[in-house]
Amino acid sequence: MKNTHKNYILIFLMLVPMLLFFVGCSDMMERMGDISLTIELDIPEMDVSYYTLEGSLSDSSRTFLLEEETALTYNLSSLDPGTWTLTVTAFDEDDQQIGTGTRMIVLREGQILETSVLVVFGQSPPEGLTASPPSRYDSEDGEITGTTAKMEYKLSTAGEDAYATCSDEKTILASGSYHLRFAAAHGLNPSETVTVIIPEYVPIQLTVSGTAITASKVYDGTTDAEVTKVGSLEGIITGDEVTVSAASAAYADAAAGNDKTITISYTLGGDEAANYTISDDTSTTADISRKTLTVSGTAITASKVYDGTTDAEVTKVGSLEGIITGDEVTVSAASAAYADAAAGNAKIITISYTLSGADAANYTISDDTSTTASISKATYDMSAISFADSTVTYDGSAQSLLISGTLPTGVSVSYSDNSQTNAGTYEVTAHFSGDSDNYELISDLSATLIIERATMSGSITITGNTVYGETLTADPNLTNAGTPTYQWYRSSSAISGATSTTYTLVSADIGSAIT
Repeated sequence: MKNTHKNYILIFLMLVPMLLFFVGCSDMMERMGDISLTIELDIPEMDVSYYTLEGSLSDSSRTFLLEEETALTYNLSSLDPGTWTLTVTAFDEDDQQIGTGTRMIVLREGQILETSVLVVFGQSPPEGLTASPPSRYDSEDGEITGTTAKMEYKLSTAGEDAYATCSDEKTILASGSYHLRFAAAHGLNPSETVTVIIPEYVPIQLTVSGTAITASKVYDGTTDAEVTKVGSLEGIITGDEVTVSAASAAYADAAAGNDKTITISYTLGGDEAANYTISDDTSTTADISRKTLTVSGTAITASKVYDGTTDAEVTKVGSLEGIITGDEVTVSAASAAYADAAAGNAKIITISYTLSGADAANYTISDDTSTTASISKATYDMSAISFADSTVTYDGSAQSLLISGTLPTGVSVSYSDNSQTNAGTYEVTAHFSGDSDNYELISDLSATLIIERATMSGSITITGNTVYGETLTADPNLTNAGTPTYQWYRSSSAISGATSTTYTLVSADIGSAIT
């Protein structure tokens, strides 16, 4: 019986942990929830090969993934409670995504939740398409690469019924603007279109070397430049027949000038000429000399008061001399300027002219520096400045007089006999300085500063113990005293050397009044 009792105790001890484990599992299962999910299609007749189903729990790393599923209903069991995001993706038989749907649901503890996800079908427009031009001007072998047989194309200007099927990898077409899209398939409408432009054929650029022209010419009213030799073509593909059949050269314009660009133009000929192009040659320059004109009879004002500028007034513009008969050239404007803006006598004035008219660019005119005039000094306006007398009472601080009003720009002021402290009468002078080169001197201004004597009032308190060896302290409470001085007294007699705010009692002070 004792052994049996021990066996019962052993069995009981083994059962207790097992019971506790099952209770824990039961509690954990009660916290889980189930989702009964139905997949709905916005196009019921859509031919779907398979689905993928993904779920993710908000604020958690918990996820699940079901791949290549074909059913439309699913029982998702033993899920943690919380906010779940469910995503269903549909694929066709070529493993191309053709639709997707998402739903966010809140699953509570122990809940069995029925829900659905609507899969919406559609096609994205084509991506990654590139275009290249034809290989020759007369060919239609331009390319759009990145196409597939599921795409279709049409000219941008053609009607909707003009779409044709693309080729895999690349589609060969003539130059132009095309609309491309994924064609309708599996019950899906066509995708949005993208526009791809196949550029025109780019002719091969040729160059010419060895062309020669005359170096310069005298103004003759034309842009013609003389070609003395046509050079040879460079860059022709072996076997092609291309020649330079003509050439001309012209200045940029007919006006006179130096280093003027000459444009040499070429014309290509031959059976393959259309596959090539040649640019105008603008690497050559040459000169067209200009004729110098003069002006007589211009008049200006004889002088002016300094104003900070170099402007001189032109009262009359003279007449041009030296114009070639038949050319239209006039002096439409003139300006004059002193050599600098500073005041002075017999200052050189430079008169500058502007030519106008149809042929003005063929001529030049020099500045006239034969005239002189004077700039007299200006006067500062000091009418807003005043300097007044002032009477104050002595308070121990420095007293000063200041001008009132705003000084003209460039003028500063200084004072003499100013900033006085002691009582008395003072004559203060304000001195002004400015631009003495261009302005007349400014007269000084004077004013009287009176500092009246102040009346001192108050008292001095002596603190400390009147015991031999102790120190007494004088505490002043004075008005209008400035910086006071001190003298200690023994029975009305001045104590030698006792001139500070403190005094230490000595044996001679015993029995005396200390003040």
